[in-house]
Amino acid sequence: MDADNNRPPMEHELKCWPEYYDAVDCGDKTFEIRKWDRPYREGDTIILRRYSPYIEDYTGQQMRLKITYLLDLTYLPSDNRPHFAGYVAIGFKRIQEAANEPEKHI
Repeated sequence: MDADNNRPPMEHELKCWPEYYDAVDCGDKTFEIRKWDRPYREGDTIILRRYSPYIEDYTGQQMRLKITYLLDLTYLPSDNRPHFAGYVAIGFKRIQEAANEPEKHI
């Protein structure tokens, strides 16, 4: 999606529901499937913010992730039929703990 390959790395702030956030936090999940509605690029930073649908607000927990791989899900390698147009698989590695806001209890 991003045609500007010369731009400096940027940050993308993303909302993440607790069960998915917790899987990233413990290291079991190293990817996100997202709508490709932002100029994601390898080397960019994601600020993943834990969001609770129960309190309809952020919990204060967040982490910083470095994008290491992008896979456009429109066409899968095995064929030439559109599958998940407009979606991307984002591979990442955790880089550091971001400053946390005070936690809100669920």
